Amino acid sequence: MTYTYDAANELLTENAGGTLTTYTYDENGNTLTTDAAGITTLTWGYENELLTVFEPDGTLVTMTYDGDLKRRKRAEGSGWTTYLWDREQVLMELNKTGTTTVRYTQAPRGYGDVISQRRSGVSTYWHFDAIGSMRFLTAADQSKAINYVYDAFGITRSVSGTTTNRFRYIGKLGYYLEPALGCYYLRRRYYVHWLGRFLGKDPLRQGGENAYGYVNNRPTTATDASGALPAAPWYCWLLCASGPPALYLTCVKLCRDGTIILFPPPPKPPPPTVIHNPPPPPWPGGKPPWYEPNPLRTCYDPADVVRGTLLCERFVCPAPADPSGVGTAYQRWCYNCVIACSAQCTDPKGSPTAEGTCTSLCADRHNACVAIRPPPYVF
Repeated sequence: MTYTYDAANELLTENAGGTLTTYTYDENGNTLTTDAAGITTLTWGYENELLTVFEPDGTLVTMTYDGDLKRRKRAEGSGWTTYLWDREQVLMELNKTGTTTVRYTQAPRGYGDVISQRRSGVSTYWHFDAIGSMRFLTAADQSKAINYVYDAFGITRSVSGTTTNRFRYIGKLGYYLEPALGCYYLRRRYYVHWLGRFLGKDPLRQGGENAYGYVNNRPTTATDASGALPAAPWYCWLLCASGPPALYLTCVKLCRDGTIILFPPPPKPPPPTVIHNPPPPPWPGGKPPWYEPNPLRTCYDPADVVRGTLLCERFVCPAPADPSGVGTAYQRWCYNCVIACSAQCTDPKGSPTAEGTCTSLCADRHNACVAIRPPPYVF
């Protein structure tokens, strides 16, 4: 199988074992003709919606759409099919007299999730694989009515059974098989599964460099129920939730397009600034060996001035690696809180604002600068 393209990624020829198929396009990049098994001619509307298909045997198929570009009617020969939509889901198909020919049961979700169909008085039920392709239909007695096997892009590799149904490859999300062209109607565009590309260009220009490409050539993990924008795999939403919120949508798009996303581990939380109620010091006289008077200045605790406590002393903390097991929790508190306050209270410039700042740094009353009591040094 060989293909040729032009500079705009338009497929020009397809050579399948000596059988050559050629394609032509309009100025908007929509497929106009294909000569596989005779010439099929397509016409397109102002908003690049497919309007007619003129088949090699002379059959004319016409389509009409609503304001959201969802297909409402399909006429072939003397027959009409009208589609009744509920947002993104087809609920019923009606003939030209208004009689319901097919009724679908859909789960209340955005795109599709068809459960069953009732056609010609017979109900059948869909069963899908992980990506959303219909593997088989079952009848009311739970017997298999029809069974399918597909390749990654949607080509049917095997089928057993004859029950009519339109939701096959990714049928769970509403991929609708268009009988005239043999491709799938994906709401905004028509997907040619044997080529792995669309009949027209990406209307949003968000699908990658190839405007005709299907889900960035990742059909085993991504889908495009809208026909306009590939949906990100479920794991992209989970992965990107662990990253910065401001980059969430950008992350999802990159993940959808196949970019490997790696976030650094979150930073470890800072150590607690205060350890409340440390154990009483077991040292003789109640004074730890790393405790000494402040030689530079006197600090005042406004709460203690009335009681005459004017002396400010500071801790000289041991090294963090001190192997001594005595007062370990006290040492942690000393490093996390006391040193910061002592550094301010021993400011040689004697800044008059140091006391207030120091007072507010440590929520606990063990603030080294303002809460040291005379012996026995109650903590």
